[in-house]
Amino acid sequence: MRYAAVVVAGIIGVTALLRAQSTTGTATDEAAILRNRDAQNAAYNSHDAKAYAMLSSEDIDRVDASSVISGRNGLERYYAERWKADSSAIVRDESRQVRFVSNDVAMLDVDNIITRRTGSNRNHATFVYAKRNGQWISVAQRVIAKP
Repeated sequence: MRYAAVVVAGIIGVTALLRAQSTTGTATDEAAILRNRDAQNAAYNSHDAKAYAMLSSEDIDRVDASSVISGRNGLERYYAERWKADSSAIVRDESRQVRFVSNDVAMLDVDNIITRRTGSNRNHATFVYAKRNGQWISVAQRVIAKP
């Protein structure tokens, strides 16, 4: 009987420890990620490539159907060139969902619409965020055009 009590106590202790170690993001973390996304949209809509890029990590990578961009400087160049060619683009998120992979990694899934003089298109994007030095920052972007 005493052995069983020790085993049960051990299982409860290990379960509590594992639960504490696997704690994922908080409401505050989710709000910080969404604030970053709001700032990305504001930079996008004002066509400020530098501001957009600064919301991402130095080692960011972005992949879409037509390009693979590496690094913050590459991201800045990419958007500067796009907006130089067409400064009418405006983005609006239609849905956003944050899922925490761990306490310092999260995925943000976004369905958005980009409107230009020539029309609009819908995208689905997945942004990977990492908590670095206490701040949530975008480390990867995957964008897929929707039909």
